This record gives sequence, structure tokens and C-alpha cells, in this order.
Amino acid sequence: MERTIGNLGEEIKQPSNPYANLSQRGLRRSQVNAVKIMVPHLGVLGEKDNSQDEKTVQLNSGYNLRHPRQKAGQHIRAVGEVNAIRRYMIDHGLLTSMAAKDWDPKLAKWARLGLPNGQIARSVYGESKRTDENVRMSCNVKLDINGTTHFGEVQYYFQAETGHAQSSALAVIRLYSEPDAIILQRSYNTVWMCHPQGDAALMVVDIENIIAVVGMIPEPFYGGAGAGEQAERSDRFFVVEKTGLEVGLMAGELQSVEND
Repeated sequence: MERTIGNLGEEIKQPSNPYANLSQRGLRRSQVNAVKIMVPHLGVLGEKDNSQDEKTVQLNSGYNLRHPRQKAGQHIRAVGEVNAIRRYMIDHGLLTSMAAKDWDPKLAKWARLGLPNGQIARSVYGESKRTDENVRMSCNVKLDINGTTHFGEVQYYFQAETGHAQSSALAVIRLYSEPDAIILQRSYNTVWMCHPQGDAALMVVDIENIIAVVGMIPEPFYGGAGAGEQAERSDRFFVVEKTGLEVGLMAGELQSVEND
């Protein structure tokens, strides 16, 4: 709300009658937003859309893969990742169990994924190449898998031939555990407290299973911490979702990727 008031205030062009001008600016903003909702594909002149540049691959339902990416496919050496990819291929009828035993996956990793809500989901692959001061902690995502909500950390994205007209875009995810049932109940389904599960929880999902970027905040552990002592941390994390995503999508707000 404060940002909106500030933006509208910056647009005032009639100092002699600022309040009337501010009202008209607000009305114009509302009209533009209404048009965007009624005609989503209608672009606004002068609005920069980073999803349309040459470093993206447009996918279905408003998703897009974004650079950086590996120039050529490379063999996957991590056993947990190989097993997760094999399971996906078998479950979707792309490989038989017998053929999967000797199948050596080779793929090109992508670092980022643009979501329909304007967010950019990053990955461990992309962020591991950054210097400490430039790391973006947005590798954790909310997933909808068969109608059930999950949370996980994206390792990387890739494209695979699945027999369809175009390659399927997939993501290797390290899932967090199910939420602590007691905390979830006592918080009226508000606080999702989870813990990492390691490579045993690696799985491959379709990118359309990814709903939004979330924050996974470490749970402070205050047991035994006296005055001047730094509190220890447990191995659990609680989920923080960005509020107002629906409103931001209505306004046509896209996350900037300049200098990214």
C-alpha cells in the first residue's frame, strides 16, 4: 500500500491541484489493471517483459526457462539424481525397468525458471556459481503434486524428450519433510515446520507442478542461550510465502532480472 501511494505520488504532474490529479492517476492505474485482467495477452506499450528475450525458452502455461544454462549436455554423476531421473522415466513409461539399469542420463542444466505469477525460481546449480554477496536465496518452491502441497529445494531444471511434440521441462527437487503435525494443528494450519531430507528425497517433477517461490527460514533454538550468547539453530525450517502474489499478478508485475 505504501509503495502504491509513493508510485502514484511520483506521477503527479499538476502541482496546483495535487489531490485531484492523484485521484485521476489512481483511477487510470485501476483501469489499466482491469484491462490486463480482462485481456491478459494485451501488452502495455513501454512495459519491459524480460521473459521475451533471446535467453529464454517459452513453455506452456506461462512458464519459461532462463539462462544461464550448460552449453552442452553432460552426464549426471550424482547417484541420487540419476536414480530420481530414472524413477521419473519409468513411472511415465519412457523407460522399462530393465533398460533403466544401464541408462546413463545426459542433459543440459538450466539455472532459472520464470513462473506465471511473475516470480523467478532459481536453483542450487545456478546459485552455487555466484559469489557470496550475490547469492539469491530463492531456490525453495511450493509444489502441487497430485493435489497435495509439498515444499522443496530446486537443484536444477532440464529438458527431456518424452515423446510429445516438444521437449518436456522438468526439475530435480530435494523435498522437505511433511510438516510437524502438532505445530501445524496448534497454528491452525498456518506454520509449516519441516526439515531437509537429503538425497533420499530427490525427485523429478514437471515444471508446472511448481506454484511459487517460498522462503525456508531456520527455526531459532533458544534452549540454554543466556545473555550475550548466540542462540543455536535446529535442523528445522518454517515456510514463509510471499503475500499478495495474486494482486501482483493482476497488476502485471514482473520480477526484474536486470544484472542478474
